[in-house]
Amino acid sequence: MGFQAVVGCVVGFGLACSESEPVSAPAKAIAWPKGDLVDVAVPAADHAIVLSADGRIHTTRDGGASWRAAHVPAVGPLRGVSMAGTRIGWAIGGGVILKTDDGGRRWRRQRLPGRAADLDLARVAVIDSERALAVGGAGTRLRTVDGGAAWQDHSLESEPTGEVVPAFVDVACAPDRSGRCWSVDREIRFSADAGASWQILEIADGMNVDPVDFGFDRVEVPESVALRIREAAERRPRAADLRWRIDVGLSALEIDRIGGARDPSALFALIEARIAEVRLTLEALGVGADQIEALAAPPWAYEDVLDDDPELLSRFWSARLEVGARARIHTREQISIAALVVDSLGFGIGVGRSRRGLRTVRADTLWSPVALAVSHDLLDVDAAADRVIAVGLQGGLWISNDRGDSWQRHEAEGVSSEALRSVSFDPEGRHGFVVGAHGTLLRSRDGGASWRALTPPTQADSARFR
Repeated sequence: MGFQAVVGCVVGFGLACSESEPVSAPAKAIAWPKGDLVDVAVPAADHAIVLSADGRIHTTRDGGASWRAAHVPAVGPLRGVSMAGTRIGWAIGGGVILKTDDGGRRWRRQRLPGRAADLDLARVAVIDSERALAVGGAGTRLRTVDGGAAWQDHSLESEPTGEVVPAFVDVACAPDRSGRCWSVDREIRFSADAGASWQILEIADGMNVDPVDFGFDRVEVPESVALRIREAAERRPRAADLRWRIDVGLSALEIDRIGGARDPSALFALIEARIAEVRLTLEALGVGADQIEALAAPPWAYEDVLDDDPELLSRFWSARLEVGARARIHTREQISIAALVVDSLGFGIGVGRSRRGLRTVRADTLWSPVALAVSHDLLDVDAAADRVIAVGLQGGLWISNDRGDSWQRHEAEGVSSEALRSVSFDPEGRHGFVVGAHGTLLRSRDGGASWRALTPPTQADSARFR
C-alpha cells in the first residue's frame, strides 16, 4: 500500500515529475527483501510484489523462492501497493505515487495535483487498469480514471466549525471491477462510482435509546426518558466505549411561528438549548463530555456562505423538520479500524485495535460492531477462498473460518514477535503472502489453512506450521 522522488523534482520546489524521469540505478539481479516490510500484493499464484519501509520494492515470480529488486526512483518510505492484474499497479507513500506496467519490475513516478510533498498518502486500492484510489492523512483522497495520466483531488475539506479533518487509514474496492469502494476514517464511507462521490454509511447503534419528545418551544428532558436512558446504559457492558450522537429537530409549527425569514436566530437558539439540555442529561448519567457529539449545530455564520450556497438554510430546515420536535439519540462504539476488506459478494470486515471490529450487515448501507477474539491489535486483513486472515502485533497471524465470529492464532516457527504488517491473496484466494518487521515473509498455497516462513536460500529451510 506506497512514497517519493528525484531530488531536483521535490526539494524546495514541490514540482511534479513526469513518468519519464530516470530511475536511480540498475536493479541487482538477485536480492532478498530485507528490513521492515510494510505491504504486499499478489496479482497471480506465484507472483508477488513486496514493499520495504525504506523505499525498496522486490518481486517474485516463483512463489517466493527467489526475489529481484525492482527499478525504483529515489523515494522515501513506501506504505502501500495494489495491482490491477499481473502487469499494472500502483505503489504509494508520503508525497509520491509510483506506477508499474510490467508486473513490478520497473516503477515510474506519477504527476500529482498541488504540492506533492504535502500529500501524506497511506493506502492505495485499484479497481482496474484505468481506475485507482489513494488515501491518507488530513482527509487526502486522490483518484485516477485514466491509468494514472492524471490524479484528481477529492480530499475532504475542513469543516466550518474548525474541526480537524480526519485521516483516512484504508481504502478497499470490490474485486469485481464494479467501482464499488469503501474507505475508513472516523466513518465508513461508500462510493458506487469509483470514488467520484461518497456517502457516510450507517453503523448499527450500540444500543436502542428512546427519543426525547419536546413540547412546543420546550427544551426540558422528561424524567421518565432520562430514567429509560440510564437503564439502557446500565445493561450495556461496554457503555464506557460508546459515542453518543444527538440529532435535534423542530416542528413545522415552531418553524412557522418562531422563525423569521430574515432572522433565524430564535430557532437557532432553540436548537442549541435542546442540544445543551440533552447533553447535560447524558453527562448526569455518567457519559463523558468527550463521548457526546451534536449533529445539528446551527450554521450561525450562514450569511458568509449564502452567495456560494444559497440553499444552505433550506437544507438545514428540511433536515430539522424531518427529525421533528424531538431529539434522536444514537450510540456508536468507538472502534479504531486499521484495515478492511470487502469481497465480490459484499461481505466486508474491518479490523483494528482493542479487539473490536466492524462487519457488514449490508455492505453498501449498514455495518455492525463485532467482537474480535484475538489477543493483540490487528493491522491488516484479507479474504481468502474460504476464510479470513488477519495479521498484527506480536507476530499475530489469525484465521477465521466463520466470517469473523471466531479466530484461531497460528504460530510460525522462527517468526519473531515483531509486527506482521500486511496479508494478501491472489484473485483465486489460494496463494497468499504475509510480510512484517525484520524481513518476515510467510507464504500459503492452500487459502491460508497453512503457512510457511520463507528465508534466503543460504539459510535452513523454514518449518511449516498449522
